[in-house]
Amino acid sequence: MNMDFTKFSFYNHLTDSEKELFEKSVSFQLVKKGTKFRTSESNPFGLFLIIEGRIRVYLHNNKSREIFLYSLGVGDLCILMESKSLNSILFEAELTAETNLLVYCLKSNAFKTIIENNSVVKSLIYEIIIERLSIFVDSIQDILFSPIKDRLSKFILDEYYRIGSLTINRKQDEIAKNISSSKEVVCRSEERRVGKECRSRW
Repeated sequence: MNMDFTKFSFYNHLTDSEKELFEKSVSFQLVKKGTKFRTSESNPFGLFLIIEGRIRVYLHNNKSREIFLYSLGVGDLCILMESKSLNSILFEAELTAETNLLVYCLKSNAFKTIIENNSVVKSLIYEIIIERLSIFVDSIQDILFSPIKDRLSKFILDEYYRIGSLTINRKQDEIAKNISSSKEVVCRSEERRVGKECRSRW
């Protein structure tokens, strides 16, 4: 498969020698739906760019409690798995492929060499990190301060804008995971909403 290296936003900021290293170090990979990654563990993919599919990022504890942070889709660069190359640990998180994924992977040693020698690329990478951390903080604020009905409404609206359809084919447990709640709470919230709609008609 011919790869379009310019899909990496920083490619055009590489020197000729860096481009040569980059092109030798990028590979095309298929990732099956349900595949899980942990930022505290090494992974075979290094830094990767999503070409097709979607991945969710969340915090997880030993009691199976999940806090959803954000999703990454087509065109997004997954940097979390390369926190060691950045000499900083952003936070320990887990990632799960929501669909089958097609990704471009950049080997860790090549990525580390590039960011250590190219200040422009390093700056672009940190801009992405700051943006993701901002989303992280917003997600935590929603969980702490927003009622479940508001989080549910926000999720439905985000899905509408993402897929461009009023029909959202998501199971209750999937919705619950994406608003950091439980299936039972989502079910009760939907029942109350339907009940209010029925009463308003009468």
